[in-house]
Amino acid sequence: AAILAVKMGNPGAARDLLEGVLTEDPGHAAAVEGLVRLYKANDDTLRALRVLEGRVEAISGEERHALLCEIAETYEQELDKLADAERSYRLVLKENPKHLDALRGLDRILTRGGRYAELVDVLREEVDLAVTARQKIALYERIAGVYDEEFIDHKQAAETLETVLGLDPHRASAGTDLARHY
Repeated sequence: AAILAVKMGNPGAARDLLEGVLTEDPGHAAAVEGLVRLYKANDDTLRALRVLEGRVEAISGEERHALLCEIAETYEQELDKLADAERSYRLVLKENPKHLDALRGLDRILTRGGRYAELVDVLREEVDLAVTARQKIALYERIAGVYDEEFIDHKQAAETLETVLGLDPHRASAGTDLARHY
């Protein structure tokens, strides 16, 4: 197929050959990669995604999760199909609720969609996975911002900012915001 596409200038024949391989073996990695490359070269991202989705069904574990996240990012960033992106991220999280890339992707989707109640839950999951205090502080400050700006819930915002100050007592911005909520 590579020879047909590159050396002989016949991408149509290469595509037919690769599609035949995938009919026999939907999980064939090299055929998937070649066909995706051909579709993307023709700006047919949707077909490329369909091929990748076929491969997802044939694999498992972290390889499956990484591919699902790649698919979701393409839906999100290249095609602006947020519902399809969300579906892929949620599939990863159904299989692995602590998958950080899927949580971050879902975070972006929910933020863009203004779905703040769900966003707070995802941000809390991200906090649980955060490694450093700095990461936790940034996430807690986002949560406090959602409570403040979207829900106008001073009590929840204050409690969240108290957590920030528990992690970094010298965080001036959290102290200032906390005083405002009190």
